[in-house]
Amino acid sequence: MKNVRKIDYVILATILLLCLSLFTPNRLIEINPSDISIQENRVKINTLPIFNYTMTLGAPYNWIDASGGEELLLSTDHWKEIVLPFSFSFYDQTFSKIYLCTNGYFSFTYQYPEEWNNLQFPLADPKFHYVIAPFWDDVRIAYAGGSGSIYVQSFGTYWVAEWLNVDHYHGYLLGSFELVLYENGSIIFNYDYLDYMDLDNGYTCGLNLGVDTNYYNSYQGLNDLTDDFSILFTYPDSLTVNTPDITSSWETDSSHPINWISTGSISDVKIELYENDIFVMEIVASIPNDGDFSWLIPTTLVDSTLYQIKISDVANPDTYDFSSYFEIFTPESIKVTIPNSLSVWETGTSQNITWTSTGTITNVKIELYKNGGFMLGIIASTSNDGSYTWDIPTDLNNSDQYRIKISDASYPSTYTFSDYFEIESPAEVGEEEEEEEEPSDGAIPGYSIYIVIGVVGLVSIILFKKRLKLIK
Repeated sequence: MKNVRKIDYVILATILLLCLSLFTPNRLIEINPSDISIQENRVKINTLPIFNYTMTLGAPYNWIDASGGEELLLSTDHWKEIVLPFSFSFYDQTFSKIYLCTNGYFSFTYQYPEEWNNLQFPLADPKFHYVIAPFWDDVRIAYAGGSGSIYVQSFGTYWVAEWLNVDHYHGYLLGSFELVLYENGSIIFNYDYLDYMDLDNGYTCGLNLGVDTNYYNSYQGLNDLTDDFSILFTYPDSLTVNTPDITSSWETDSSHPINWISTGSISDVKIELYENDIFVMEIVASIPNDGDFSWLIPTTLVDSTLYQIKISDVANPDTYDFSSYFEIFTPESIKVTIPNSLSVWETGTSQNITWTSTGTITNVKIELYKNGGFMLGIIASTSNDGSYTWDIPTDLNNSDQYRIKISDASYPSTYTFSDYFEIESPAEVGEEEEEEEEPSDGAIPGYSIYIVIGVVGLVSIILFKKRLKLIK
């Protein structure tokens, strides 16, 4: 019976968990591809600003031979995942991998590109988001029964994928073309020659964002006479400051990261600080555009919530971005400078208590402690100007265990203690001086006692001798 009841409890608990998973309000989460990557290929979560690429037709032609690299032995309508030698920014994302399809196009997000029937850009189908197509058509290479080869090769700052003397699926020699990706974000299509065009289906040439069909490039000017021709795609130079943001609150004398992202071909950036839209200081005149800089915040900056970081292109200052307004502050602190461990103050005299402070402390409270316990309040509130004249009461007992405590009058949790110091009565100081001056008249201390002892001794001897005579 106990075992049956135990099983019933397990079943009931399982049903409850299923119900919670089905009806929890956060069960369905809508993910915007422009906000966060859901594939490991994305190497940055922060999105870049979106622009259309600038397409330059007839750019300087320079065929790059990639036949010394890896030959891809792929079947018809097949693909290959390739790790890029550098992170490559494409529209609003940055990628570490690319997926090559034998049919002359690439995808950064679709892992199984295999379509032979080319479609014209722009395309909203998620399969064709983030696509590059130098010549998307029904291509066949020698490994799949046609002719020619596909090669890929890295050259350090650029990467090449080359279709060399390949066929169209219809059996005609198509030609040679290639894609070149540059580390700075530029893209080049090179066409050594094209000998055949499928008049029924055509081809697709260009770039496609897809998540927003307003952003794409398409070119339809290729033909069977195309020879030694290049198309260059460049992205506008831009900078976006990510950190600091509106939530940042940074202390002076501490280090914080300044982060930014960029597009285009910006080599070096300049970083500056503004406060309330007014220039404050140059943080660094020129550093490599690697997206990160660690800044040690000077202690001289005043507290404000209206600071901004400006990052600009060193070569082209008109390309820049400001961060959101953020806060820089100096944490409140107080340090007593006088009295210190060498101070000896007399009752009934006036002495200056001095201190230094940081932050925005307006008024301070000053108290006297002795042997770790509160003794008396010196003043409940005085201006935080670093000095206060204290009339020391005459009724304080002598001690070298006094301390001054200074605290923020508005926020008592901000406070400090001085070193231990001494307070003594001037009367006792005088008495000690008199005692020290007594021997100054030439007398030897204790001399009268010696005389008395000598006299008593002498009398005793005389009496002792007389006693001996009487005995005889």
